[in-house]
Amino acid sequence: EAPPVDTAAMKDREVELEKARVLQKQIADREKLLATLEKQPYWFNYLAAFVGSVASTLVMHPVDTIKTRLQVKQERFDDEEDDHNLLTLYEGLTGNILKEGPPSALYLGVYETVKYALLPQFGADYKLLVYLVAGAAGELVGSIVRSPAEAIKSTVQSGITGSASEAAIQLFGTVESRKNVVRAWSSSVWRDVPFGAIQLAIFELLKAYILNNPDIDFDSSTLLSEALIGAFAGGFGALLTNPFDIITTRIITQSTGDNDSDAKPLGVLEMAKKVYGEGGHSAFWVGWQARVGYWAPAISIFLTCYCSVRQAGVQNNWF
Repeated sequence: EAPPVDTAAMKDREVELEKARVLQKQIADREKLLATLEKQPYWFNYLAAFVGSVASTLVMHPVDTIKTRLQVKQERFDDEEDDHNLLTLYEGLTGNILKEGPPSALYLGVYETVKYALLPQFGADYKLLVYLVAGAAGELVGSIVRSPAEAIKSTVQSGITGSASEAAIQLFGTVESRKNVVRAWSSSVWRDVPFGAIQLAIFELLKAYILNNPDIDFDSSTLLSEALIGAFAGGFGALLTNPFDIITTRIITQSTGDNDSDAKPLGVLEMAKKVYGEGGHSAFWVGWQARVGYWAPAISIFLTCYCSVRQAGVQNNWF
């Protein structure tokens, strides 16, 4: 007599096989897409990053204004100013687009170039290292453009000047003020390079982990998935680097001593000591909610638009 057939076990087996087939198809489709993306000209990476950055900045600029005002604690933004027109939150928009557009294009353009150069040499076992190095290299190059633009943007947002042109004159009009911009850049490197490396490493690794895990029923290749993963990566990276964001903003908005011979501009370590003296460890986390609240959706929009533009190139056979 033949043994009874375990129909439940057979169904479970069929379900597992179907999951495996779907997973293999997703992996094959992803590898095909990546191979096609790699063949796109490098200039297109820069263009896609620029488009994503401008879109993200236009949406998120008001939150960035609130964060900057919290950090510099300008008295002109007390309660009596709360009923001002919302358009005041778009002060410094031009500077912010200049701060984020070209540097972000350099950031992802250099990232993709370095990543494609290093991956064949180091292999899959060192993907985390490759992503971190490529992200750090891209952000370091981008920071050369971002730092002076950020100085203009923060000066306008904090209410020190009324326009980007006035801010540029104040920031670059004297030797001492130009030195202060360099000080701010040295601080921003400590903030932006780790931030740029961390967020892209998390973004790439999470997508790969989800795609290769059969127990996770979540398609990481869709734009919605990339938006959610990008939000997590951006928010986590922003939280870790908030202390250096505080220091950078305070350096940018400090007096350069042009009108006060007793005022000596502070560098990174000196400003860190001053911030600590004013409020201890908690002083380095002022505005972290606004920073995370800004960068989580900002990076989500940025990377989603970036991936959308590049995938549009694939779908429409532009290259």
